[in-house]
Amino acid sequence: MRPHVNRWIKSVGTLLADTLFPTTCAGCEGRTEKPHRLCRLCELSLRRPSAEHCPTCGEVSEGACHAHCPRCRSRQRLPDAVHAPYLYQGVVRRIVHGLKFNDHPEWGAVLGDLAVRGLADSHALHRCEWVVPVPLHTKRLRERHYNQASLIAMTIAKRLGRPLVTNGLERCTITLAQARMNRRQRRRNIQGAFRADATRFAGRSVLLVDDVFTTGNTVFEATRTLKTAGATRVEVLCPARSSYESTFEKFF
Repeated sequence: MRPHVNRWIKSVGTLLADTLFPTTCAGCEGRTEKPHRLCRLCELSLRRPSAEHCPTCGEVSEGACHAHCPRCRSRQRLPDAVHAPYLYQGVVRRIVHGLKFNDHPEWGAVLGDLAVRGLADSHALHRCEWVVPVPLHTKRLRERHYNQASLIAMTIAKRLGRPLVTNGLERCTITLAQARMNRRQRRRNIQGAFRADATRFAGRSVLLVDDVFTTGNTVFEATRTLKTAGATRVEVLCPARSSYESTFEKFF
């Protein structure tokens, strides 16, 4: 077949695909060049945390904070690293809200892509063998029809070339919505909420994925559960961080 005919067929195919499956920006509903990506203006609107955060517990530090955070006195209970590259506001907040509450499961891939691309050193994530989403209780899963953390983790696992593991860590209690809880209420609400299969996680290094890092209570409790089950390393990756408030004090 002649080259110009090949180009014509490819152009028609691209036009047909764009018509039937338009690449719509999840941030503004405009057009974007690639699937699961934001448009240029929405990308430019993303904001990163300006404060320094301890890479172990996520606690805000006044200066550069490295591996020896003075607050990390019980490190076996904490993640080995916390990654949350964007602030939970504007476009990111809209996408997370749409994913969780407005039936946009396709936006999970957008957040997963942002989470990996937003890291200064995404190669650090290759230390982890498995990508594990924070699970929903089966009752909540039936209500929502999907786990938003699983959809985010699916893209992260694909980008990193790591297995997505959705069984072995489960939510064994139905926790109350935490949006209006104070720090002590959040801590009590999530305690004992997870159960992990020691035969699966013993000796494993895990990348634990959730949608938003707020107080850290949920991922800290899941980390505690995974390490009790024998996981040797647990890093946390969330696309967004909600606030600069003290995460360590809210958990302990």
